Amino acid sequence: FMCVKPHILPQACQDIRQQVTDKHTVVSIAAGVSTKAIHDMLANNGCVVRVMPNTPCLIGKGVSAVCAAQGVAATVTEEVCELMRVLGIAEILPETQFDAFTALCGSGPAFVFLFMEALSDGAVRSGLPRHLANSFASSMVSGAADLASKSDKNFASLKDGVTSPAGTTIAGVHSLEERGFRGTVMNAVFAASERSKQLSNQ
Repeated sequence: FMCVKPHILPQACQDIRQQVTDKHTVVSIAAGVSTKAIHDMLANNGCVVRVMPNTPCLIGKGVSAVCAAQGVAATVTEEVCELMRVLGIAEILPETQFDAFTALCGSGPAFVFLFMEALSDGAVRSGLPRHLANSFASSMVSGAADLASKSDKNFASLKDGVTSPAGTTIAGVHSLEERGFRGTVMNAVFAASERSKQLSNQ
C-alpha cells in the first residue's frame, strides 16, 4: 500500500520501482493520480490498483472505490476490494468515475462537517448551549443517515415526511432554498470533481 500524498508519490515510486515486479500488487490511495501514471512511475512494473477511501474508514464506516490498471486480473482487484470492505463499504468502479466519487465521498465528509457546524451555530443562536448543540447535531445527522440507508424511500420523500404544512421545517427549507442551498451543494461537488480532474492532468 502506498499511503502518500500525490506530490510525494513520484519519489515513493522511484524509491521502490527496482524491487517491484509483476508478481507484486501496488495499491495507491493518492487522490487524482491515475493507474497509468502510477504504472509509468514504476517503470511499467507491478499490478497497480487505485483506491479512494474516505475519513470514516477510521471508524469502520468508510466508503471506498477501487479500480485497477489495464491488464490487472479481476481477481486481484476483487481481493483489494475485499480488504477495503473491512473498513466499510467498497465498490469496484471504472476509473472514469473516480473524479465524481472523490468529490462525493472523499470530499463529502468535509461538506457534512461544515453543515453540522452551521446547524450547531444556528442552535446556539436559538438558545442551546454549545455542547448540547454539537451533540444533538451529530446524533441527528447520524440518525438521519441511518434512516436514509435503511429506507426504500428516496431523499425527497424522506424530507417530505418531516415537512408539515405551514410548519417549522418547511419554513427552514424555504429559507435554505431561497439562498440556493441545493445549487450551492451541487456546485461544491462539481467543483471538487473538476479539481480532481485537474490533479489527474498535472
